[in-house]
Amino acid sequence: MPRDRKLPTITTPVDPAGVRRELVEAVIADMLARRGRGETLTDAAVIEAHASLQPELEAELRAMQAMHRMFLSARKAGPIADASGTPSAQMSVTRVLTSADGAESVRAVAIHGYAILHEISSGGQGTVFKATQDATGRAVAIKVIPGGLLTGSRHRARFDREAAILAKLDHPNIVGILDRGRTDDGSFFLVMPLIDGRTLDDHMQRWGRAFKPDVKEMLRLFVQIAQAMAEAHRQGIIHRDLKPANVRLDKRGRPHILDFGLARLQSDAGSVDHTRAITMTGQIVGSLPWTSPEQVLHKTGEVDARSDVYALGVMLYQGLTDAFPYSVLGSVREVLDNIARAVPAPPSETKVGGSRGVDGRLDAIVLRALAKSPAERYQSAQDLADDLERYLAGKPLVTLIKPVPRRYRRLLLLLVPVVLLGGAGVVAWNWDSPAHLQLDEVSNTVGMRLLRLPRGEVMMGSPAYEVGRDAGERQRRTRIERDFLMSATEVTQKQYAAVMGQLPAEQTDTGDEMPVHSVTWTEAVEFCRRLSEREKRQYRLPREAEWEYACRAAPHAMLPFAGTGQLESMGWYKGNSDGRLHGVGTKQPNGWGLYDMHGNVSEWCEDSYLPGGDPTGPDLPILPGGPLRLLRGGCFLSPDTQCRSAARLFRDPEARRRDIGFRIVAEM
Repeated sequence: MPRDRKLPTITTPVDPAGVRRELVEAVIADMLARRGRGETLTDAAVIEAHASLQPELEAELRAMQAMHRMFLSARKAGPIADASGTPSAQMSVTRVLTSADGAESVRAVAIHGYAILHEISSGGQGTVFKATQDATGRAVAIKVIPGGLLTGSRHRARFDREAAILAKLDHPNIVGILDRGRTDDGSFFLVMPLIDGRTLDDHMQRWGRAFKPDVKEMLRLFVQIAQAMAEAHRQGIIHRDLKPANVRLDKRGRPHILDFGLARLQSDAGSVDHTRAITMTGQIVGSLPWTSPEQVLHKTGEVDARSDVYALGVMLYQGLTDAFPYSVLGSVREVLDNIARAVPAPPSETKVGGSRGVDGRLDAIVLRALAKSPAERYQSAQDLADDLERYLAGKPLVTLIKPVPRRYRRLLLLLVPVVLLGGAGVVAWNWDSPAHLQLDEVSNTVGMRLLRLPRGEVMMGSPAYEVGRDAGERQRRTRIERDFLMSATEVTQKQYAAVMGQLPAEQTDTGDEMPVHSVTWTEAVEFCRRLSEREKRQYRLPREAEWEYACRAAPHAMLPFAGTGQLESMGWYKGNSDGRLHGVGTKQPNGWGLYDMHGNVSEWCEDSYLPGGDPTGPDLPILPGGPLRLLRGGCFLSPDTQCRSAARLFRDPEARRRDIGFRIVAEM
């Protein structure tokens, strides 16, 4: 038996009584977990280590001790038999009562209508028995809530809440309620359908040991789990304790979610599970590894259905990689910090996930579910289920952040200051499609329309969950120091010919309003030089930071496709172009009135290419034509992932391709 070690200590804050009760539960949960690992840990030692939590802790421990003895006696007694030897319609339970002077007495109580068979599990929320219903012979699970005559108002409230929640749920993948009541000694019980199978935890371990585990099999399982949670969320119920041990698979392999003992109704404003958010030395408390960042950071207003989505993400990461997305070893303080801040490695980059064939699209789904901010997560369990189904069907994923709700649009405007000629201020933004700001315009002699973009900041790169994300899309904040002009469309063939006297070689899709294409980087730079001489204004190719700033329009918006948020309405790409170029400006503009920032032709940038997305530097790959040059925006032949705001390509500056063109900027 392992030697006793020092108990974790808690400094009890001066908080409401509810928080104090949760602290008591945290100590008991830690005690049960340690005893389960084989430690010798007495009630007296627990009480001594937490004198500040008396007398509540001692009363709770005595109640649990009495219940434990009751369950031991119940297992030995079995069903009560009548004179004929047939089990009666009662479940025999032996109850140990403790008087004020410490003397113990034992008497029998019963649950009418059920016969106990054996214990299934036991924990801080109660003990679950397998039993049969006398009237029907049906196998059921009976959850007995600790307490008996010692049951306090808190346990009664928890019992009533769990019963009410289960009564609201009617879904084939959620374990509901059949009956409820109290034994004649005052103990509470719930009767539920029996799921005779194994836990998801056990299933994932067996699945992981298979020679070639089928990833799609695991994903189909999680589709069902996520859909079941979506139904609970539609009923206004947040589980708050989702973990593999609380999902059981029946003999047909169908999952069933159980144990809503810590669940809350969405209407319970300000309710938070302090049991999972306590900082103390020692080991993990309860269900901490599956707890969301907003729970451990005490952001009570953000604990909602998206917290359950986070738990699903942790479970899915476990299933695919046989590991947690962050370390759960060490002190609780360290684990809390990991949950709040540690950025998970993509599942495909782990040793196990990579060997199981996890790909980048699946990485994006899992990492989106695990986003630290609830706003960047899937906004519902149904959204997660939908993307998993799209992945299984080989369809494009919809892992976009949903459009900003109207009630938040005014707030977002405050984050997008726009400096205009003649003064500065916040410009009213029409978010309804087509949506763009009325910026100052400049025209030149070749018919170009250029928009004046204000100085500001942009968060370049992409979040870890974005589908198609490349390692070179490192997120970094960049400052645009000066206003600049940018052409509202890609350079057209008519405009190019007016400056250069002819079109580039190998033009295939011709027309005055078609974008010029098959143009090299060197030719695009020469176009800018000649146009500068002609217009007496400095023209050039956009720098990468300027291009992404212009594309995103709202500097703080991290949408893959800026403007409407949907590529279909914003640009020509592989999914809608019919394999050909289209005239400029035929799709909807972004928030600044710029067209074709996504798709049609990929656009040259001034910068040389560096893999990490850093500014141009000396360590550049050299080809015969010089350093590689950047292309942004994707093209009519690109998949949707290559047309994102953050997507980066590179080519030899002398590359001449049908899908390459450019737009220009002018210095102010």
